[in-house]
Amino acid sequence: MPLGRQLGILRGTVNALLASLQLAKPLVFLGNLPIEDIREPIVKDLQMLSQRLSNIRLKDVAPRDLQAEAHAREHRDVEAEGTDDALANAIMELETSDRPNGTQELASIQQEIHIIMQKLGVNLTL
Repeated sequence: MPLGRQLGILRGTVNALLASLQLAKPLVFLGNLPIEDIREPIVKDLQMLSQRLSNIRLKDVAPRDLQAEAHAREHRDVEAEGTDDALANAIMELETSDRPNGTQELASIQQEIHIIMQKLGVNLTL
């Protein structure tokens, strides 16, 4: 599955779980413990995961577009001659050498969501 799609699915899953747990009378879950015993810590965990997911940008997980980077370098050469090219500037901002490893962060978050879903008795493959 493309990583951008996976990012969206994880964001949606976390938000759906949060919404259901924050209801006055949460949806029925099939976990081993009564929902009231585990609701507050799980809500806090889900809020933290939601924040971590919001910090991941598509460019943190998307594969490099080598063709676009090469094209931008060509435009950068033109810039060196005094021409300002907004396209070259925008594409070069996508350089990946200094970006965090969003793929590892995404995998870590997915694993944490699976643990939460197991506690809630939700059997869903993400």
